[in-house]
Amino acid sequence: PITNFISNKVPALLAYLAVTHRAHSRDKLATLLWGEMGDTDAKNNLRQALTNLRKIADEYLTITRDSIEFTRDCFLDSSKFEFDLKAASSLDHQPASVILTESLALYRGDFLEGFYVREAPEFETWALAEQARLRKVAVKTMQTLAAHHTRLGDLEQAISDTRRLLSLEPWHEEAHRQLMWLLVQSGQRSAALAQYA
Repeated sequence: PITNFISNKVPALLAYLAVTHRAHSRDKLATLLWGEMGDTDAKNNLRQALTNLRKIADEYLTITRDSIEFTRDCFLDSSKFEFDLKAASSLDHQPASVILTESLALYRGDFLEGFYVREAPEFETWALAEQARLRKVAVKTMQTLAAHHTRLGDLEQAISDTRRLLSLEPWHEEAHRQLMWLLVQSGQRSAALAQYA
């Protein structure tokens, strides 16, 4: 773990650059994290953050007079998660279910859960949008995985997949219906009635 950041905005900058993986203007990054300040102060804070970031991850960054970009390959759980989902979409039920199970192991909570940056509303807006997008992808993946396990006849695993989906999104009506159907199909009628209630 990297712990020698001068402020919480430096890891926020690193996360933003790594996840978006493209060049951003200095003006945009200054506004992203210090938009509540004047232009001069925001750019000065960005320079200080970049000085700190260079000490930590210089080999991963391309910093020019006008732009900053995360340019090296690295492992990002969110990128791997989405890559695996695309790969699984063209496979049969058995290999797809293996890949989806492995990729869902990467989804251990919402994007940047518990990470907060004060006075950076644009960063917060971006992080919340990314969080919602990845959650939606996870829910769809859990539905797909449950469907694969159902088609493979592994009802207990399909029940487990559906319960995990409901723990993430308890108001998902379709998942509640699917869980009741799976419970009935697996001979657990009283559990299906309890789920209905």
